[in-house]
Amino acid sequence: MEYKTQKMTEDDAVDSAAIPFTDYEPKKGMLVFKNSEIEKEIRIAILKKNALSRDEIFNVILFNPTGGAKISKRDNCIVEIVTDNGKEINK
Repeated sequence: MEYKTQKMTEDDAVDSAAIPFTDYEPKKGMLVFKNSEIEKEIRIAILKKNALSRDEIFNVILFNPTGGAKISKRDNCIVEIVTDNGKEINK
């Protein structure tokens, strides 16, 4: 199964979209699940921001399952970058 980060679009009706290469390092790759595995971790670099930044969001999309894997109706995860007095806290 493949994954990629994706900037929120105007269609998503958000005014706090994180910007690739400014707020986070875009990433894409392949997730390989062993027979009994049901979850994987994806690490995405959050870039340093100043204290005046606001909370921002971006998507991680799952697609192209292989080997009998299936993706549920929810094929994405919204990631929120929370800024707290200049310290990043990732949800």
